[in-house]
This record gives sequence, structure tokens and C-alpha cells, in this order.
Amino acid sequence: MRRRFLLGVALAMTVGLLALPGTAGADHAGHQGATLSRTLTATLTGDAEVPAVTTDAVGLVRITIDRPKHLLCYELVTTGIDAAAGHIHRAARGSNGPVVVDLGGFGEPFGSSSSGCTTVDNRRLLRNLVKTPGRFYVNLHTSANPGGEIRGQLAER
Repeated sequence: MRRRFLLGVALAMTVGLLALPGTAGADHAGHQGATLSRTLTATLTGDAEVPAVTTDAVGLVRITIDRPKHLLCYELVTTGIDAAAGHIHRAARGSNGPVVVDLGGFGEPFGSSSSGCTTVDNRRLLRNLVKTPGRFYVNLHTSANPGGEIRGQLAER
């Protein structure tokens, strides 16, 4: 019963997040197919953590990347978590990897949302995020689970 409730919450959050206007879409016109900007998403759960974490927390994140401007923006919606920090890490599903982008601190528990943008000067990193998003994941950390409480592998929207 609790699992169905959480799945319902995740579905409602998905609909809400996808309804938000994006700040970057597909390729910019005039760049002859170059992959310059993309929107990526992930569903964050404790089951995706390595090792898995038992938690009621769930989250959704949408990342927009504008390579010409070196800009990475995120929109995050969570429930059941009081996250202290969030990062993008480089690693395949089932593996842990290094932090490559710090998304900063959060704070509001239960149904919270946050957003922000950061400049990323590493051109190769932005190119790799756009071209191979599945090699990266978003991880939210709490005081109870400093290694990460919920995690989701990035995918192109």
C-alpha cells in the first residue's frame, strides 16, 4: 500500500515537472546537427543508490544544458527528504563515481522544489553530459545518508 502511494506521488511529480517550461531544447538552429543543448531527466529513488537505501523519499530532476553558454540548469522536485546537498556524478548505473557538478545545498522537506543554474567551464564534461547522459547520475545526500539517499541515472527527455 505504501509503495503504491509513493508511486502515485512520483507520477504526480513527473506530470508536474514535465509541465514546466524548459530553458533549453534540442539542437540550436544553424548548427547542422551538432548536439549543443539538451534536456535530461531522472527519477530519484533509494533503490537506485549503491548500495540501495531504504527510504520513502523520491524525486525528479530536469537538467537543461546550453553548451554555447556553458550553462547547466536544474529543476528538482522531491518528497520525503531533507537533502543537505546534491551533485551530478560520473558513473554507470550500479556504480559509484566522482562528483562532476555541485548542485548546491537544499533544505525544504516533503514536497520541496528547488532550481538553479551554474556555469560549467569544462567543455568536454558538457559535451559528454549531452551525448552520453546515461553515464551520469544525480545524487541527493542527507545527514542520515551522507553517501546519498536517493539517486537517478540521467536520460534524454
